[in-house]
This record gives sequence, C-alpha cells and structure tokens, in this order.
Amino acid sequence: MITELTLEPAEGSFDIVRVTAHLHDAPHTHPDLVLPNKFLMFADADAARRGIEEREARGSLPYSAVLVKVNPHKIGISCMSSNAGRAKEFVAWLATIYRLRYFDEDRNDLGAYVAQDPGFLYGGA
Repeated sequence: MITELTLEPAEGSFDIVRVTAHLHDAPHTHPDLVLPNKFLMFADADAARRGIEEREARGSLPYSAVLVKVNPHKIGISCMSSNAGRAKEFVAWLATIYRLRYFDEDRNDLGAYVAQDPGFLYGGA
C-alpha cells in the first residue's frame, strides 16, 4: 500500500472549488482546523469524533485519519492507517474527472502500475 501519494493533473490544474466541495460533502471528512486546504478523512463517525478531539487537544494529526492536501497543481494524500478505503474512494472519484499522474513519496512515477492494476495504490481492483 502506498502511504504518501501525490496526484497531479496530466494537463491544466485541479478545480479547487469542485475538489473541496466534494471533500466537504464526503462522509466523515472534515476540514483541518489548523492547516488550510487540508482535510481529514475518517472511516466512520466515531473515528471522526475521536480524531477531531485528538487534533484539538494535542495538535497532532490523528493516525486514524487520511490527510488530503489540496492545491491547484497537486493533491497529496497521506494514508498511514488501515483507513485506505477512504483514500481509494477519493482517488477513484478524481480519476473520473481528471487524467492523473501518480507519484509516491520519492517522486517515482506510478502511472504504469496504476494503468496495469487500478488497485495497486490501496489494494483491490
């Protein structure tokens, strides 16, 4: 499983209004209270409640969250938990709108792997 993923549009830029609106509407996804243009995605309502409380109390990012960093030229996804399903859903949604370029934390191009097996990033087809 890829833990640090960067997505870039193959051409142009991301429509930030559309992407952030999608994230605002996604279940158990919350804008980060500390960092602008970042969202925390959780598996369920209970995990979201606990994660937000942890973020407010300690300032640290909760391990149970998928962190999504949004800007016009790239979207970063940090998935350090078993909550990969949320990341997978978001990437699948983006791929229906944009032709994406995929990079891991070392800037290795993952496009050929994703083309061969769409489940490569987070498991499952």
